Amino acid sequence: MNKPSLIPKTKAIIISDTHGNISSLPIILKKHKDADYLIHLGDGIADIHRYPSLYTTLTIVTVPGNCDPSDTNPSPHRLLKISEHRILLMHGHTLGVKGGLTRATTYSRAKSADLLLFGHTHLPLCQYLPSSNGEKPLYLFNPGSLGRPVTARPTYGILEFRGNQLLLSHGRL
Repeated sequence: MNKPSLIPKTKAIIISDTHGNISSLPIILKKHKDADYLIHLGDGIADIHRYPSLYTTLTIVTVPGNCDPSDTNPSPHRLLKISEHRILLMHGHTLGVKGGLTRATTYSRAKSADLLLFGHTHLPLCQYLPSSNGEKPLYLFNPGSLGRPVTARPTYGILEFRGNQLLLSHGRL
């Protein structure tokens, strides 16, 4: 009998808008010990340096927000390739995500992204845009805010790749 083949798995914890309040991060990282990445989508990227011993096995990826110094990471957008997927990271302030997602969606599709990760609104969002007019499908995901949540409790995101499958979910504290 043949053994089943293993499906490669990659996991990322996504946070945004910590604004100096990152005390819950050790709890999140203990809960998700199998994570490979920690992605911070701006407004508090310096906060992640408070617990360096927790990140020894994680790849840290950041983009600056409107409250972050631009000299630490000057580009407000970053394209990341994980597994077979193209992921566009941004805080979202430069494309006006608080006023709507049209500009960010158009920019993401121009970059051939499969997934747009953004912050700035402090509101968790997971949305799928099917293909239209010859454009490929696009996922939109905002983890919400760990530091200044608009919702009752702080939120973060979990992104998992299992082979070619992309799985998105929110965690709440």
